[in-house]
Amino acid sequence: MAPLPLAKLASLFIKTLAKPAAKKIKLECSRFEPTQNLLVGIGQATHIVTSRMTIWSEGYTVRTIKPLQRDTAMTRGAELVGEGFIFLVAGGLVVLEYNKKTDEDDKKKVVAKEKIENMVARIEALEQRIKTKIELPVEDSLQPSKGLPMDPPQDYSKSERRWWPF
Repeated sequence: MAPLPLAKLASLFIKTLAKPAAKKIKLECSRFEPTQNLLVGIGQATHIVTSRMTIWSEGYTVRTIKPLQRDTAMTRGAELVGEGFIFLVAGGLVVLEYNKKTDEDDKKKVVAKEKIENMVARIEALEQRIKTKIELPVEDSLQPSKGLPMDPPQDYSKSERRWWPF
């Protein structure tokens, strides 16, 4: 049975809470005069940008764009701020999940690298032991009569095959 993905559920919960928080931010920003002016500026800027893009996409040139009424501009600015907050929360959660996954992958790579290094060290040690056990000086290998018994030739019949060479 797979473990319950608590991190994903937590991020989903945070995203769900971000929507009412965005509505609250829009309401609170609409109450005070300095933030209202900021929202009106944001609303007018988005209106100008979207209008220019629409006119340019139709192949016309932009002469003038009428500004929006204050209430409409404030509403558009508040919507953009709310959507920006939701996007910021969702983007932050994606970045956190990505960083967590990258850290996990890095740890796995380090563990795999250590395992490979240990295996290489063990293989080198075994090769060294084999060399010291098997290798004979050149003059001794040519003359088997110096007291070293010679191995009989190996029979590789079907019943007695080995996977090791000696």
